[in-house]
Amino acid sequence: MQAGRLRHRLVIQQNTQTRSSTGEELDAWTTLTTVWGGIQPASGRELIRGDQQVGEISHVITIRKNTTVSEVHRISWASPEGTKIFEIKAVIRPREVQHYIELACTETK
Repeated sequence: MQAGRLRHRLVIQQNTQTRSSTGEELDAWTTLTTVWGGIQPASGRELIRGDQQVGEISHVITIRKNTTVSEVHRISWASPEGTKIFEIKAVIRPREVQHYIELACTETK
């Protein structure tokens, strides 16, 4: 993959639990890291890559290899149309290209 295809500035976020002043548990998304990546719309409602089958996928996001990203994280992207949030459904590590990983995602916002 050419580096120029990784033109989107993406924020990988993790969910953290906080408490309000009344003791109520609140979900908050905090920044884990910021990376450059490529975003491609997925065709169809299912994506099959390698040995994994993932349903309800709207986008495939490609980033440089990152060992910390997993399905518990999400991606935030400040697009020209506004902020978009992508829920990571699967992390796909292609065997033939070891420098990049693909994230099968569903756009939630």
